[in-house]
Amino acid sequence: MNGVLIQYLQYCKRRCYLHAHNIKAEHTSELVKIGKYYHQEFEDDKEEEKFLNGVKIDKIQGDYVIEYKKSNADEEASEWQLLFYLWKLKEVGIIKKGKLKFKENRDDREVLLTEEKETQLGLMIKDIELLVQSNEIPPVINTRKCNKCAFYEICYS
Repeated sequence: MNGVLIQYLQYCKRRCYLHAHNIKAEHTSELVKIGKYYHQEFEDDKEEEKFLNGVKIDKIQGDYVIEYKKSNADEEASEWQLLFYLWKLKEVGIIKKGKLKFKENRDDREVLLTEEKETQLGLMIKDIELLVQSNEIPPVINTRKCNKCAFYEICYS
């Protein structure tokens, strides 16, 4: 279980399923390449990513775990990814707030882990576990966001 699966569940169950089964398409996506470039260039003083309790964290700054994103186009999915990281840290006694930093929008957004969100995360994790254990690939959702998805060629070939 990782933050990317939590994020992908918000986008599309098929994308989450494929990623969980090691079918990767991100390396072919121009949008993902742009996002990685922004990620590297976001801040000159950005320290190396940290691995804590099985999660890769972009940056820890004071009371905040910071997650860098290209834009706020998928803000809700990004928020759930960051909430998952906060939850995993809390499991080992590290209590932090979260901050999403969006490069294109030059915007920051604070993210707080609440009991209600922890409950929702628990339900999402169960959904992902059931999804991954299934022998059926979820259907293509066929929405506008599919056109920009790294898995487009896999789903529509």
